[in-house]
Amino acid sequence: MTGTASAKTPARIPLPGGGAIFAPKNYATDTQRSFRQKSIALYRRLHNTMGGYVECDGLINIARRDQFPDLDTFAIEVEKAATTSWEYGSLKPGWTSFESERFPVDHADGPSGRERSRELSIKTPGILKERVNIGWRIAIDHKAGLLIQVWLFEKDGGLAVARKLADEIAATLAI
Repeated sequence: MTGTASAKTPARIPLPGGGAIFAPKNYATDTQRSFRQKSIALYRRLHNTMGGYVECDGLINIARRDQFPDLDTFAIEVEKAATTSWEYGSLKPGWTSFESERFPVDHADGPSGRERSRELSIKTPGILKERVNIGWRIAIDHKAGLLIQVWLFEKDGGLAVARKLADEIAATLAI
């Protein structure tokens, strides 16, 4: 499914390994991009660009805790479901490729479980030049038994809204 997520989103989305969740408003799966066997990816406003590639305004990765050995492994393995601008968002502006040139990863205990977060710098096309938006990538080892990673622009609420989305998803878990 390419385009804005809408009523086409199924009532419940099955999780690999068992259980199902509801997708948050404006998020939907895309079977062509959700290629991971142990997790699902939900995209916010997935669309084709004039440059011929696919982009989105946000992304959520979800998996059962028993599908991955730890939070870091989950976060790294599911990042390939990200669209191009989100995947390279961890590179600091002005840099090109090396690991030392990326924003640092922070680990902390959050209100819903262990968290892994990283600031992002997302380039999006503008009318005359590229725009740079601040974003966040936060992975949570949720106390409900899910691993949830939310990629979200700061202008859409940043870390606070990302945590809220993770809690809403976890609350819909049906086993």
